[in-house]
Amino acid sequence: LIFCTSHAWSLLIMKCRPNMSLSPSRSRSPVRAARAEAALRVVGLGGFLCEVSVSIPCRVLDAKAAIEAEVGIASSEQRLINGRQELQDADLLSGGSPPGDLEEVTLVRRTPLQLLWMKHIQAGEWNTFVEAPQAIRTDRSIMQTAVRKNGLMLRHASSDLRADCGIVLDAVKQNSVSLRYAAQDRDVVIAALRENGLAIKYAVVEFRADPEAVMAAVMQNGLALEYVADNLRDDNDIVLAAVKETKDALAYAAPTHGVVLSAVRENGLALQSTTSDLQADRAIVLAAVTENGLALEYADAELQADHEIVLRAACQNGLSLEYAAQSSRANAEIVLAAVTQNVAALEYSLLELQKDHEVVLQTIKDNRLDAECVSLEEHTNRQERLRSLWDMYDLKLRRSQQALRRKELTWWC
Repeated sequence: LIFCTSHAWSLLIMKCRPNMSLSPSRSRSPVRAARAEAALRVVGLGGFLCEVSVSIPCRVLDAKAAIEAEVGIASSEQRLINGRQELQDADLLSGGSPPGDLEEVTLVRRTPLQLLWMKHIQAGEWNTFVEAPQAIRTDRSIMQTAVRKNGLMLRHASSDLRADCGIVLDAVKQNSVSLRYAAQDRDVVIAALRENGLAIKYAVVEFRADPEAVMAAVMQNGLALEYVADNLRDDNDIVLAAVKETKDALAYAAPTHGVVLSAVRENGLALQSTTSDLQADRAIVLAAVTENGLALEYADAELQADHEIVLRAACQNGLSLEYAAQSSRANAEIVLAAVTQNVAALEYSLLELQKDHEVVLQTIKDNRLDAECVSLEEHTNRQERLRSLWDMYDLKLRRSQQALRRKELTWWC
């Protein structure tokens, strides 16, 4: 009877849902979208060669394998040209729009000399480039493949290729030192610095003093500020761009009051990278902790006891209480501000247990007084915060009581 009833219910459900699969494994596994097929038309210098079917998207290397199977030309011998651009093995063929449209590439067969040097590149035999013939030094395909694996091979390229933006970008991306061998063309250098800012170290003095080139470098890597001309290290825009990329860049900026003040307003933790005398400057430290309370860690010890600075830091990030002076960590107003912002800050409080209790009660009182004036969501968040605060307080109280009992027991023993 139970079996018949269950079977009847199953039939009823299947009737109501005719598209439901009987196979649980099929219903749970996602259906993979079928990859579109596209016809790739291949022509040579003498005309049509073949047409192959490839799945879209398709790597050029896979397309070469399909062409090799069709016409017998080894993949290593093939150069596929799309318009004026030679396709690299890692490039993807999109198949046109919509997918399935016919796409045409031109196949040019590599010469035996080119095949020989491609083998040198694949084997990493870079010393052989010292004696490379001019035909190889001027071969864009060979040299681009080489600099993508070893940027320093740019030094062996022809003068025209060393001024080729695409070749230089590939080289600098692989090794910033290669900018030393690039033609010192302004557009090429700036494009390279946008790819690898630290390459400015190897640029000529002219570009290390060029505001546009320097800005491109520090926006890509703030530490590039170390290598720029001295007169640009106190440029507010350049320093701010560098500090925005990384706080450590401030170590290379001109240590002037105005520059550092602007920098810590952008990133308070940049205070770590400035000089000790500026870490003792009240205006700079106040600006830093206003942006990020944890910057209090890098302030001068005297300012870590400054009531206004510590209070500002505690309001921004309660955990900054860890870096405050002992006198500040025992101040009820500062501790209250810190635990209100982050209840975990109670761990760093140095108040006595009775005063801790007053802080907790004051926090609850303040939150209850205006509970009617806030939204339900905010009220719920405050209740959760108070619950966490009580838990933290109770834990601290229990630990203190246990420590006191251990002391009493030790004394009696």
